[in-house]
Amino acid sequence: MKLRRIIICVLCINMLMLSFSVTFVSALDNECTVDITEVIPIKAKEFARDRLLPLSNSIYSDTRFDINIKSLNDLKLEKPYVIYSANNLGVQDKIYYFPVSENNRIQMIMSIIDVDGDYTATMSKDIANSLNEINYLDSNKHYILYQNGQEILAENENSTFVLTVTDYETNIVNKTNGNSEYFESLSFSDKVKKIKNTYAIRSINTSENFENISGAQGFSVKNAYQTKLNTSGCLVPQGSLNICWAASVATTVRYLKYDKYKNLTATQVCDAIGVSYTANNIDAQQKALKKYGINYNQKITEKQIGFAVVQRNILSQNTVLIHAFPSSGDGHAVTIIGYSTYGGVNLITIYNSATNACETVEYKSSGTYFSFNNKNHLWKYSLYWKA
Repeated sequence: MKLRRIIICVLCINMLMLSFSVTFVSALDNECTVDITEVIPIKAKEFARDRLLPLSNSIYSDTRFDINIKSLNDLKLEKPYVIYSANNLGVQDKIYYFPVSENNRIQMIMSIIDVDGDYTATMSKDIANSLNEINYLDSNKHYILYQNGQEILAENENSTFVLTVTDYETNIVNKTNGNSEYFESLSFSDKVKKIKNTYAIRSINTSENFENISGAQGFSVKNAYQTKLNTSGCLVPQGSLNICWAASVATTVRYLKYDKYKNLTATQVCDAIGVSYTANNIDAQQKALKKYGINYNQKITEKQIGFAVVQRNILSQNTVLIHAFPSSGDGHAVTIIGYSTYGGVNLITIYNSATNACETVEYKSSGTYFSFNNKNHLWKYSLYWKA
């Protein structure tokens, strides 16, 4: 019986390798109680396989992602994980994280976001280095990942590691509370059961002419498949302050008027319009841009702009400033600095000032999501130059 099971497994693996041009490594051993891949929907895994090459192509050789990929042919999807929010206990966003490796080293993380059974994908470096440091790919080490307050932790039967700590302010619930204290009091095996039970319950099996903007920094890449702005020296982090909106403005001003404002900071943007170093809205962004002689007169609320509009603005050497919101809590502002199209998949490149990193995100006309602070964020507000 055991031999028969092995033969069946080998046949299944061979069929998968014939069906997909990329390799998916999964440790679905039912005897390993730590493995939680069983609670990740099969459709999410299939979607990850389908999106691996388009997203990887989008960031290949783009130094802003701080990823060193030698060959797209050697990329593998490794054992996926979830990040359980100890603060919320039973209430979890459905985000499934797939490490992408090359030569047994994790290079980036693909996030598959499940919104009522409709999937979208994002990719960035994220916590790849931290996972390598704890030898996440070691088949003998089985981790659970969870968020407690502002920390993302990895835990196994013997140790607990802090993978990352957010150092920016946010009004979204991310402080330790009674829920997180209860979760921390559980044994390791009970934590595993808690995570499995929670996710098992929630799981659902161009030819147009464009103006050349004087002073803009041009493109880092521009071809039939992708166009990305040259943002070298232009990306402005928000630091520990809740001023993502101002960082997005500063990034745009630097790009469009680099010679004059190459040292502009997010706090200086706040000072320019006389507001405190706290969260603000898209109207404040529009006002601030005008202070620097930039008129982004196109403003859309409660919905995203079309992909063609994104393309027109990037080709016109203009960023697009957007605000995205989780199901509850404050929104977050990021900056679109490029777009790509691969295999019929539309992608946008965003700069996130909170993480000071770029990310490639699948654009979907039904609603574009990206994951931030372990929450789904839906693009709702847009500020841009060209309609």
